[in-house]
Amino acid sequence: MGCHTAGMPRAKPAPVDDEPNLGDLAIEKVPWSDLKPHPSNPRNGDVDAITESIITTGVYRPIVCAADFTILAGHHLYHALGGLGKKQVDVVRVPVDPNSAAAHRIMLADNKIADMGRYDDALLVDLLKKLSTDTLGLTGTGYDLEHDLGLLERKVEAQLRFGVDQAGAIDEFDKMAGFNTSHPGVEYFDVIRVYFQDLDARNEFFETIGRAYQPGMKTMRCPESWMKTSVALDTDVL
Repeated sequence: MGCHTAGMPRAKPAPVDDEPNLGDLAIEKVPWSDLKPHPSNPRNGDVDAITESIITTGVYRPIVCAADFTILAGHHLYHALGGLGKKQVDVVRVPVDPNSAAAHRIMLADNKIADMGRYDDALLVDLLKKLSTDTLGLTGTGYDLEHDLGLLERKVEAQLRFGVDQAGAIDEFDKMAGFNTSHPGVEYFDVIRVYFQDLDARNEFFETIGRAYQPGMKTMRCPESWMKTSVALDTDVL
């Protein structure tokens, strides 16, 4: 994967500065071939999904690199642009050495802090429904209309009907509903606690998942369609 840049002038490395940059970021156009992936980048992304997004929507952010053009953020954008034959790309250079603690901190934070976010599932469902009526549908968003929208709608419904505990349980429910993004082939036993307003709510829950409630039941395995997950149930009504 790559592109030909013969005869194109190479950009000059920027001076190194140990002070953090608090703004005033300048976007430069540099040859794609001048950039180099960071050998310590731990993130494995979906280049095909990014390529589809570029074809559909275009490029809306620059690649972030160190003073010598080693990439700190945007590795998969770099690969996608190379695959599309882009000869010049937009970059923002941070004046740090690529092997410095500051560079490593940028690279880790760019990935981890995004993972720490949480969706408002109801707003996400609404947005996906609106966009699904567009000519291109959800193309380029990374979402699949039939799979993702259906799972999200069931998740929101379950949150409203069964009062899933908000104290960390929503993330576990993500996995139970099929949103586990962990490595394939690894079996996880996640725990979620469900509270019931009354006996009717408890009965409706078990009817929905296709299981029969047994007096004294505290844990159970979810149906295969939900994942191989152990669920801790508080079977006493509130």
